[in-house]
Amino acid sequence: MDERNPKKENMSIEEALQKYGSIIWNGKGVSMKPLIRDSVDYAVIERADREIKPYEVVLYARDIYVNDGTAPERKYVLHRVLKKDGDTYVILGDNCVNYEYVPADKIVGIMTGLVRKRKPYDFDGKGYKAYMNLWVKPYKVRKEITRARFIAKAAGRKLIKGIKRIGK
Repeated sequence: MDERNPKKENMSIEEALQKYGSIIWNGKGVSMKPLIRDSVDYAVIERADREIKPYEVVLYARDIYVNDGTAPERKYVLHRVLKKDGDTYVILGDNCVNYEYVPADKIVGIMTGLVRKRKPYDFDGKGYKAYMNLWVKPYKVRKEITRARFIAKAAGRKLIKGIKRIGK
C-alpha cells in the first residue's frame, strides 16, 4: 500500500487524519468563497485534537440520510466556527446565510493552511487580516448582505426568464 496516498488505501478522511495527522483537501462548492475557490484551492487539514477557537475553519462530517433504507452517506463540509455553545459549535460558511449547529464529535479536522496557485496562503498577511475584519467578524452584517445578494440574483433570473417568454 502507498503510505502517502490514503485514497489508494481506500480509507475515510477520519482514518487518514488519524493515521497521518494531516491531509490536503480539495473540496467542492462555493460556501467558503471568497477565501476558498471551488475546486481550485487546497486546504491543509489537521486532526482536530485541540480546542477550536472562534473564526477557525473546521472540517466536519454530515450524515445525509436517504429514504431507501440504506446507511447514511457521509459528506464533509468545511465552514467557519463562530462560537462554542456547550458541546456544540455554531458554524457558518463565509458565503452562507444559515447557521449550523454541529456537535463537537462531528468535527474531524481544523484547517491550518491553504494552498493557492501552488503557494501557501499567508494567514498572517494584511490581506487576510482585512478579510477577517471586514467580512468574517461582522458576520451578522455579512449574513444580511449575502442574503440580499441571493435575493437580487433570484429576482434577476426571474426577470430574465420573463423577458425571454415575452420575446417568444
